[in-house]
Amino acid sequence: MRRWCVLSIVVALAACGAADDRSPTSSTITDSAGVMIAVAPAADKPIEWTLTEVFRIGGADSGAGSFSAAYPRVVSTDAAGRIYVLDRKQYRVEVFDPSGAHVRFLGRQGGGPGEFQDAYDLLVKPSGEVGVVDYAKSALVRWSPDGAVLPEYAFTDFFPNGPLWLSGDTLVYMHGERKDLTRTQALRVRTPTDTFTTPTLTTATSGMVMFSCIGLEMPPMFTPELVWTGDARRQAVTHQVPYRIDVYEGGALIRSVRRTLTPVTTDETHVARLHPDGGMKVQFPGGACTVPVNELTEKQGVAAQLPMIEALRYDPAGRLWAQRYGFREEPRSVDVFAPDGDYLGTLAGKMLPLGFIGDDIVLFAEVDPDTDLPYVVAYRVTGNERP
Repeated sequence: MRRWCVLSIVVALAACGAADDRSPTSSTITDSAGVMIAVAPAADKPIEWTLTEVFRIGGADSGAGSFSAAYPRVVSTDAAGRIYVLDRKQYRVEVFDPSGAHVRFLGRQGGGPGEFQDAYDLLVKPSGEVGVVDYAKSALVRWSPDGAVLPEYAFTDFFPNGPLWLSGDTLVYMHGERKDLTRTQALRVRTPTDTFTTPTLTTATSGMVMFSCIGLEMPPMFTPELVWTGDARRQAVTHQVPYRIDVYEGGALIRSVRRTLTPVTTDETHVARLHPDGGMKVQFPGGACTVPVNELTEKQGVAAQLPMIEALRYDPAGRLWAQRYGFREEPRSVDVFAPDGDYLGTLAGKMLPLGFIGDDIVLFAEVDPDTDLPYVVAYRVTGNERP
């Protein structure tokens, strides 16, 4: 299943020196009351990297490499370069070594130690400790780096509705509240002595929407979400629109990374791109139906603007990767920022990285166009400002 290819991108990056030495396409970085503000222009600059495929995993009918999906919330790596893939359908985590060879499976379906029933997120620490958020147990099911089952971490006073991070006694998680026809989201960092909360995001909900074939409680389409990445020490947070990513340490805002991109006003054509098969397909006990695009637009409604940032991820060198919003099966773009917030460039045609091996290999998700099977593909990166 090994395939070799090269993707070359040939526009040079600006140097990462002082602001006065930056090219017109780099960020302008200023200091405002101890907060570094980095503002990049709207024009994309291709990033000067060459990506050479090293190996790929996936595509198997059964056993090793037969996972059913590959995306950032179910794939990760540790500091040693091991690769972890959560397979929600087969109730297990598959572990591969840095060369892509299968190592072991973790977990199985059930309610006992080391088992889960409704997996949602994968958490992998640099040490190789693995956690799976199980909604059925309302707990984090955990394994040690050598695969031994660890005690579960129960969610006693909240229910995780997004990615979380647990390090010792420090927990980072999404907190959400609903009241009347609004929803409020915030990222909380909870330590044994204190709790820090990022600025909240409050959005409107539609309440119960009565479509012609079913009733659903849903927010307007394209409603912004709070998106974050990081760990117990540092968190990068965005509200998706406008293009702004705020970085926090110890509950304090230390950096704000921005681009001067203009938000896109939504209309029915965007709803059609969101549901290219003509409408939203809904399955329920005893049947299924399709809600047409025009009915979705009229009854569920749409937010005023499209989201601008879809997902975030740090690499081991502290660079911040931001996947721009896009529609299913359409080409995406990922912006890459230096640790100080300087805009390094945009990688076109790729989704957010799934993980990193060492300082020169990046993992991306790909789908075989003939079989529609998912793969995790490792690329060696060469060129200026490589990860």
